[in-house]
Amino acid sequence: MKRTITILCTILVFTFNAKAQYSNPDQEKIEEEVNIQVWKPFMEAYVNNDAKLFNSLHTDDIVRVSPWGIKIANEYKDAITKRQSRPDVESRIIEFWLEHRLYKGDFGYEVGYYRVKPAKGEGKTHYGRFHIVLRKTDGIWKISQDWDTGDINGYKVNSEDFDESKMLKF
Repeated sequence: MKRTITILCTILVFTFNAKAQYSNPDQEKIEEEVNIQVWKPFMEAYVNNDAKLFNSLHTDDIVRVSPWGIKIANEYKDAITKRQSRPDVESRIIEFWLEHRLYKGDFGYEVGYYRVKPAKGEGKTHYGRFHIVLRKTDGIWKISQDWDTGDINGYKVNSEDFDESKMLKF
């Protein structure tokens, strides 16, 4: 019996030590900073078609990867400005839920799902999954790499993948 208790205690010590070694004690504080500095204004820029605000949330050397290719730095930011200045661009709402959030120093990595729907009236709702790398520059979190897709392993991301109970709310 003593041997079993000793083994269990040893396993628990190693488990808690490993968790402490890889956990970030500032996780909640950083998540709140990222929510306020990135996600809230991202959602505002999206619904208001505000290219200036949207572009300000990305580093100058942003790498954007999508099913349509790779855009880097001003190539991506110029495309956003051009798209948002078109008179036929309709306002859209984007919502997020984040599945994984990791930070180390001035870098962050987040994985989640998004839902895009028309701000007014009826229309098609789109779902996708994203991975982003964040970098804190001059005290502000910004997106430095952004990848997303509408399907995973050949299956379309849909409402069943989007967990509304975990959605970011402001």
